[in-house]
Amino acid sequence: HRPVRHRRPRVLQFDVAADGRLSPKQPALVYAGDEPHSIAVHPDGTSVYVTDEDHGKVRQYDVGPGGELVAKDPRYVKAGSRPRGVAVSPSGDTAYVLAVGGIVVFDVGPGGALTRRPTAVDVPSCELEDLALTPDGKHLYATSGDGRVFQFSVAADGTPLAKSPPALAVEGRPLGLAVGPDGSAVYVATGR
Repeated sequence: HRPVRHRRPRVLQFDVAADGRLSPKQPALVYAGDEPHSIAVHPDGTSVYVTDEDHGKVRQYDVGPGGELVAKDPRYVKAGSRPRGVAVSPSGDTAYVLAVGGIVVFDVGPGGALTRRPTAVDVPSCELEDLALTPDGKHLYATSGDGRVFQFSVAADGTPLAKSPPALAVEGRPLGLAVGPDGSAVYVATGR
């Protein structure tokens, strides 16, 4: 009979050598809630955001002088039920988090702290998985495990606005997604 080990989910952090090899930072692990799902780095490299699916939070960190993560004050902001994907606009002034029922939009303040906007953008799915922005920040896409990819234009104030059609049906269960460096292609990983 083996003893039960309780895992403490964390963020792994690494240094990258000139040749691209990874080596653990000290400390190698940083606590990130009970079920971290996704992670995003602010474009200026000074802040990192991690969704904590179990507790409905976005944990927010400063990036220290050696690249190590240090919890901000406050350590987290509420994001709604089961937050998953997270992305930060290329301008760094808006962050987006998928939660049950929609996209929660955050303003990014001085020092990278998140402030939640009062109203989420409704997305008719309870299986939202991941989201990504085009490099110019003008378009946002979100995957849904129910077989759809949602598409949005992003208004000047950072609010996502549904395109027409608002979603495309795809084969399989859309999970992760990425946008090409010039914004001319979107790639979606699907499961069964």
